[in-house]
Amino acid sequence: MEAYLFGKYFALFLNSFLAATLLPIVSEPLLVYLLSENFPVVPIVFSATIGNSLGSYFTYYLGYLANWEKINKWLRIKEENISKAKSWVDKYGVYTAFFSWVPFLGDPITLALGIFKINPKLSFIFIFVGKLLRYSVVAGIYLASRN
Repeated sequence: MEAYLFGKYFALFLNSFLAATLLPIVSEPLLVYLLSENFPVVPIVFSATIGNSLGSYFTYYLGYLANWEKINKWLRIKEENISKAKSWVDKYGVYTAFFSWVPFLGDPITLALGIFKINPKLSFIFIFVGKLLRYSVVAGIYLASRN
């Protein structure tokens, strides 16, 4: 039974990690499915939050270690998405990391934070807080809708 539980939590962790990279994957359906199967809320939310945060940290370091030409060649990110992210970073600085959870914008924002070498420690804190709030809200909405 413990291996079964670990497997479910690990699947959510891995799914959430990959969803925070530049891959077109979402993590909320698996989170909601596990909640519908009566898995405990706190481990579910933390598995998703930690996986998604680490995925964003990976994206951040991809930007931090590479240069724009290589990133554009490998990932074919639209210039307009990076420009939007750059304008957010210029305007709001490290606080932009909080919005790494936003669909379609979060990954380019996180990549931009790395490209522009915005404070990694503070970025990681804001990324984690944003992700934790996101998954807490998703779980809360789902649980409230069941009653």
